This record gives sequence, structure tokens and C-alpha cells, in this order.
Amino acid sequence: MLLSADRDELLAWRGQIEGYVRDERALELNSRERLRPVSDGIDFLGYIVRRDYRLVRRRVVNACKAWLRWYRELLGSEHEGAVTYRFDEPDLDRLRATLSSYLGHFRHANTFQLWQSLWRDHAWLAVYFDWDAARQRLVPRYAMPKGLTNVRQQYA
Repeated sequence: MLLSADRDELLAWRGQIEGYVRDERALELNSRERLRPVSDGIDFLGYIVRRDYRLVRRRVVNACKAWLRWYRELLGSEHEGAVTYRFDEPDLDRLRATLSSYLGHFRHANTFQLWQSLWRDHAWLAVYFDWDAARQRLVPRYAMPKGLTNVRQQYA
């Protein structure tokens, strides 16, 4: 990534880099590379970096929403207007790991409103998790109490 206020300087640098990469390394630059104003933001490591803040790349948000839809179909089913939720612990652990990963990524950007909208749009998550706003983490609601590993203990 090269930054300059002078477009001609950027074009000269690109020419030098293309020559080096072609002659010394026998490689080519990606043809999708283009000059853009910094005010558009810099697309870097899943974020759009702006002068005063960072946003999560739209592709990352859409992938998160796709995973949430997939887990909703996996864990919930609707029959005659009633929704039934499965509490399959391995699937819930994978959901928690997936969400924790996205939350970790979101934490490095300005995403308070994004997370609020995801939590609101996927209200079914509240069946499985509580949101600890102070620590910014999910707290599972589905954990089996210790010592209740068989039916007899659960009945008692």
C-alpha cells in the first residue's frame, strides 16, 4: 500500500514496482489494483480503515449473517406455528465458537450498532445465550448442570 498526495508520484512508484516484480521476481502485479482516494477508506484485513474509525468489511458481515441463518435452520424448527429449539450441545458449542470469533473480529471496529442489529434480527440467539454487555461476550444458557449426566440424576 502506497500513500501520496501526488498522483504522478504514485504512478511512478507503480512503474518501478512493476519493473522490479517482473524483472527480478518473474511475477506480475494483480490487475485489479487501482488508485483510489484515501477518503474511500482502505480495505485491509477484513476492515475498511478510515481516518477516524474502522468498519467491518461488508463481506464479513454477510458471511456472519449467512452462518446465523444456517444455525437457525439447524437448531430451530417450526411446526404448526410453534418453534422448537434443539439443545444439541456440540452444535451449540460450534455456534458459540463461531459467534465468539466474529465478535472478536468486530471488537476491533466501530460495530456497536452492527452487533445490536444482529442481536435484534436474530432474536432466537437469546434462547441459547445472554449478552454480557460489560464484558462484551456471550454467556451460554444451555450448559448442563454438573452431576446431571444421566436420566436418573436429572429426574431426582
